[in-house]
Amino acid sequence: MYITQDKKFSRDPYQSGFTLIEIMLAITIAGILAMMAIPEMNYAMDNSRVRTATSDIHTTLLLARSEAIKRNGSITINRGGAAWTDGWEVKTGSTILPNGKQEAIGGVDILCFTNTAGSTPCGATLTFERTGRSSSYIEFRMYNSTDTNIPMRCVKVSLSGRPGSSVDSDNNAADGCD
Repeated sequence: MYITQDKKFSRDPYQSGFTLIEIMLAITIAGILAMMAIPEMNYAMDNSRVRTATSDIHTTLLLARSEAIKRNGSITINRGGAAWTDGWEVKTGSTILPNGKQEAIGGVDILCFTNTAGSTPCGATLTFERTGRSSSYIEFRMYNSTDTNIPMRCVKVSLSGRPGSSVDSDNNAADGCD
């Protein structure tokens, strides 16, 4: 305690800190702000999952194409289960290539088609020939079925073998990313 003639500089040891009402008010405001931020955080995480799945598929297709050209032989991409969301493996014969295994991707729906209309689903195996060309047209569609505000993303492989990615601009999942 400062002892001075002027009382405005004196401290009372019982009046320091915050009151219970001030602390409760600060916690309430922090809670309200957190409740407002959670939906945006969920959207950002779900959107990130779709973007990551797109990148993973694009990278896998580039790997398969370049390995087919480099090895002058066929390279296959085999899905890991009943659907492409269960993961996949890039193989030459029965050997999995280094960096050629993708684990299951959660929170993202992945469809694969072998025609531009999106009516013929891919089989369990996709093949890149020694020329770097795929044996058929390939189109992957990645989306989040629980949040339609997240745009669909597509990776298409033309008959030349080059993969390219795009984002759905019309928000119509039926026509892919056109």
